[in-house]
Amino acid sequence: GLTRAILESIEGRACEISHLDPLQRRLQEKLSGRRFLLVLDDVWNEYPEKWDGLKDALRCGAKGSVVVVTTRIQKVALIMATLPTHHIRYLSDDDSWTFFKRRAFKIGSEENLRLETIGKEIVKKCGGLPLAVKALGSLMRLKTSESEWLSVKTLP
Repeated sequence: GLTRAILESIEGRACEISHLDPLQRRLQEKLSGRRFLLVLDDVWNEYPEKWDGLKDALRCGAKGSVVVVTTRIQKVALIMATLPTHHIRYLSDDDSWTFFKRRAFKIGSEENLRLETIGKEIVKKCGGLPLAVKALGSLMRLKTSESEWLSVKTLP
């Protein structure tokens, strides 16, 4: 689980502890009095009881320690119950295209106007969602033929 992954990251090796309570105590010992930055990206767990033990272990860090949590689920943000949530806005069409272009086209590659036209239509399907733009841009970087781009464009 997450507690084990954090502990293994700190220690730089696999952890043999199998039960949650001893894992959380060990994490608390490792973090006690130390300043840290922990980023938990794209969290989906909606169960408050699973967060309580981890939050307790993380509270023992030194002043200035920070935990940043990203999630798409409002309930998860509320469970964290710390600072007010910051809502990420959708990307504009121009920003979406710029972001997509950086991912999809290799730097210094020749411009292909037909692929750009198809790409702009693909980007519109992303609805301004940064993760969708990033994922599709990365996918399209591997596709070089117009037919491959058209097949992605026609997906629902």
